[in-house]
Amino acid sequence: MKITELKIHGVKSFVDETVSVKEYTVFVGENNSGKSNLLFCLLWFFGKEKLTQQDINPNLTDDPYVEIEFSLTEGELFTHSEEYLRDGKFRVRATVSKEKVGEKAVSCEYYGYIGEDAQIKETKLMGWKTVAKPSLGEVIYMPSMRPLSEELKFTANSALNQLVTKNIIARIKVEDEKGQHFGAVINSINQLSSYIGTGETSAMQRLKSDISSKMLDYGKVQIGFDLVPPNAEDLIKSCFRPHASVDGLDDKLPLSSQGDGFQRSMIFSLIANLAELNKEEEKAGKKSVKNSCTFYIIEEPELFLHPNHQTYFRNKLEEISKDTDAQVILTSHSPYFLNHVSQYSQVKRVYMEGNTSSVAQISDAEIQEICNANGDLIAKAKNECREEKWTAEELKAQSDEVSSSDHLRYLLWIDPTRANAFLSQKVVLVEGPTEKALFSFLFNHPAGAFYDNSGTARVTVIDTVGKYHFYKFAKLLNKFGVKVWCVHDTDNDVCSSGVSHQILNEAIHGLNTDGEIQGVHTFAPNLEVSLGLVKSRQPDLDLYLNLENNTNDCLNSKGYIDLVAFVRNIIESK
Repeated sequence: MKITELKIHGVKSFVDETVSVKEYTVFVGENNSGKSNLLFCLLWFFGKEKLTQQDINPNLTDDPYVEIEFSLTEGELFTHSEEYLRDGKFRVRATVSKEKVGEKAVSCEYYGYIGEDAQIKETKLMGWKTVAKPSLGEVIYMPSMRPLSEELKFTANSALNQLVTKNIIARIKVEDEKGQHFGAVINSINQLSSYIGTGETSAMQRLKSDISSKMLDYGKVQIGFDLVPPNAEDLIKSCFRPHASVDGLDDKLPLSSQGDGFQRSMIFSLIANLAELNKEEEKAGKKSVKNSCTFYIIEEPELFLHPNHQTYFRNKLEEISKDTDAQVILTSHSPYFLNHVSQYSQVKRVYMEGNTSSVAQISDAEIQEICNANGDLIAKAKNECREEKWTAEELKAQSDEVSSSDHLRYLLWIDPTRANAFLSQKVVLVEGPTEKALFSFLFNHPAGAFYDNSGTARVTVIDTVGKYHFYKFAKLLNKFGVKVWCVHDTDNDVCSSGVSHQILNEAIHGLNTDGEIQGVHTFAPNLEVSLGLVKSRQPDLDLYLNLENNTNDCLNSKGYIDLVAFVRNIIESK
């Protein structure tokens, strides 16, 4: 049973926000945008946090709540009353009366939706400890700031305890087919419990008789004992003691003796191993069909990890999320956790306006619409350059071909460098490496116009590999609430490589007119000519060297001065 939708009402910096949730979901955004607040809302729902008066949004007039819609996976059993299940979905509201929230933190109460018109049932759905926790799923939470020593303690709710247990138990289920040692332990526990607790001569019954015989004047009151045999999994956990050792030394050291990088890497290693164990467990037919799920809620997983390790761990997290009983929700400032996302609907951008947090997101249907529109644009631009125009059917076929390939281009486009676009306040789309070299000079060279301007830190320059891709990526970033500017050559509006640059240029300026981008700067006919330079075989390298040497007094050319004014407006814009 996985989360498909999250709704937050009046908690922390959220007033009313509804977010679609995928199997693997990454929340990105600037500091203080509300990402941690969103995770708090999830944790409050799952009983990991309590609500105080300070956690209630000051603009709220009714009761705060966090609402989650779960979807059952194929073949999964539903353990609640059927009245709560609608089209394979189960919607639960966690709430509490404002009057109950004071200085003392409080847990939430649960209510479920019923009926075709989806009304909340007035009676409570469940309690947390007895019903909600075992039926809604297990949460493994990895915070960014809490001392790792707390997570490395082998207590019931620590990440280490949960992960080690899941690894050990999963491995036992997969590997203990022949020996049945785990099953033998369970049988032995049950036999011992029966021996101790049943029969007139059992230790428990003899203790009962001995106590009763020595108690005076209480003959009508009988004492009894129930023997609850220990759970085999709990027994394993209680006997498990992790430690660290260093080559050449015999001492067993506590895990907390190692650095933060080691400790966090170990926890991530446990999670990565689970991805492989889950596959083996599924092959062995050991997967449960009950409606439960493990939700991995991770805050800033990139901390203390090398970039290459970030990519590896990100791939493992997505692998885990594809399992039938696991889901991954994380917040990140790292482009490596956005690298080659399989769907842009996995990415959510949290931003703050005033004191209210909102979430910008895009659906798979909206991505398809953008791809279709871009297919029409490119097909039209190609047809314009043909002597023999395509028929309507041929034009549609060309559009569909571009639209189909755009899905792959979208995914390949997002490497760690371009993924920074989702993490930025402002993005400048450029055609290629030559324009990138120009901005590198402007921002990073001592002779560049903005070398000492701290505002450049809020601007990301993205190479789109040609103006053919401006339209779809500008549309995409606009959906995420990222401000976009475009810089490109006019190319004299001619046909080049079978494509009409006039139509492409008109489309880019149309984005500006419609307010989907913030502004456009054009070089006529191209960057080099506008700076008084000559285009070469190594355009990016030679351009940088020409700027560095001020060849032909290019730093005083009208093209350069106009560009500097354009970039200054970007930097100074709010």
